[in-house]
Amino acid sequence: MPRFDPRNPNPPKRNKASEFIDSAEEVNVSRENQRGLIALTKMFNKQPKKSQGSPEVILEKLAPIWETAIEPVLITEFGRRSTLYIIFYQGKHRDEIIMELWDPKYVNQKESQVFNIEGVPPSTTRHFPKNREDAEIGILQDWD
Repeated sequence: MPRFDPRNPNPPKRNKASEFIDSAEEVNVSRENQRGLIALTKMFNKQPKKSQGSPEVILEKLAPIWETAIEPVLITEFGRRSTLYIIFYQGKHRDEIIMELWDPKYVNQKESQVFNIEGVPPSTTRHFPKNREDAEIGILQDWD
């Protein structure tokens, strides 16, 4: 189930234009078997393009750990062939982005999975919302 900030029990906004989409079309995932990264790239491409951020930085950080650290957790928690909701927002540190995923069909039964992406340049992190409730929800399909 997605974790909501107790100070603001409202779910994240669904219609806010993302601020890290513009250069997603330029992202090339090097290995075809990294379906999750390809699915993330497709998700970024479908978003409105009103931003100045760089999703390739996030994808570059996720590429080395997707198959070994992220995908196994998602498969264990949500199963294969599931469609997941995903949000990105700033972490506690200037160089940190939080990636949170959950299965919209089991919001009340399954906890969300939260991953910290560290080493992100502040020039990129500043384009992400500071508060979780302000994050735009993306849909991650065909990720496994």
